[in-house]
Amino acid sequence: MKTTNIILKIIIWAARIWGGLVIAFVGSIIIGHLFSPVNEFGTLSDLNELVIFICFPIATLIGLLVAYKWEFVGGAISTIAMIILAFISFDIPSEIQFILGIYTPGILYLLYSVIKKGFKTP
Repeated sequence: MKTTNIILKIIIWAARIWGGLVIAFVGSIIIGHLFSPVNEFGTLSDLNELVIFICFPIATLIGLLVAYKWEFVGGAISTIAMIILAFISFDIPSEIQFILGIYTPGILYLLYSVIKKGFKTP
């Protein structure tokens, strides 16, 4: 049981630190686009681009921010966004390192929730 608690602490702190870095990175991208002279957010020309924009960066940020309070819900939001993005965007194999780097904290939050619930004593 002590080993499980140590593993849980490692997983949750890895998810929090990594998630914080992702939030800072994605937040800086959004702020940079908002204050750039050429606003690229207005170029969402079709439904596919809109869904991709919602999956990344919007759902990613929301999922990781929610995960600080509710690990399972936030991890699920982030992971579902990753799955939807994988089905919609066809150039994922060329960007797999970027995708895994961004969405790994959501998966870690889900893993933490499942392990914690599985080993909870009554």
